Amino acid sequence: MKICINHISFSPSTSTIISYFGLLLASIIFTLVLFISSSKIQLI
Repeated sequence: MKICINHISFSPSTSTIISYFGLLLASIIFTLVLFISSSKIQLI
């Protein structure tokens, strides 16, 4: 599946879903980084 960024032809609902999943992914990564850093601090 090839995603072309130059010619974006998404409907508003699709772009909303994509931005929502982007936010969700960012929050999951942020939580994982916090969890890993806190566990490393506890290990030390």
